[in-house]
Amino acid sequence: MSDTIGYLLLMLQSSLAGYGALYIVSAICWPSWFLDTLAVNHVRGRFDRTYRQRHPNHRSVSGHPWHEMPMALVTLLAIGVLVFAASYAITSVVPYSWGGENEDGEWEGARQSLQYMIAFIAPLGLVGRLEANAEVLAWAPAERQARRALTDAIRFARHISPEANQRIAKTVDEKLAPEEAADSFSNRYAADLRRWLAHDITG
Repeated sequence: MSDTIGYLLLMLQSSLAGYGALYIVSAICWPSWFLDTLAVNHVRGRFDRTYRQRHPNHRSVSGHPWHEMPMALVTLLAIGVLVFAASYAITSVVPYSWGGENEDGEWEGARQSLQYMIAFIAPLGLVGRLEANAEVLAWAPAERQARRALTDAIRFARHISPEANQRIAKTVDEKLAPEEAADSFSNRYAADLRRWLAHDITG
């Protein structure tokens, strides 16, 4: 009986770790599919779209989908299990002798405590960050198309109203003014936008 329970627990652990790996990999490699299927923060939107397709006369949806909270908890647990296993390589440098005995007289090593700490904290930060990055990756092609369309429109307007083009350039230049940290990523990105503005629009 104990062997069966241990085997079932191992299967559950492997399944959760596999789901956690799929969640992380799909968020990076297939962001559009990820947002339409696994992303926790988009459960409400997917539920609303499905509901409107089935009930076209209803414009709004009241209440929460029943699977919103369980899906979030399963996702956090799956990533926690995966991170717990992956963090073994990091915590292996901690000597086994570090730790102490608990109230029952059992040894509690600092290595395992550190693993539990990482497995508890990592999912809370990873879920939000992965889904935010997936949104950026999914919208990047549309943003590039919109930028090209905007460039063509401003180029066309430049010949009709040069004054309006100069006002646009001045406004964008003020918005992209560098901050104090000269070597930050945001400032380098702003500098690229300023060069794009000067070369493709006002040049």
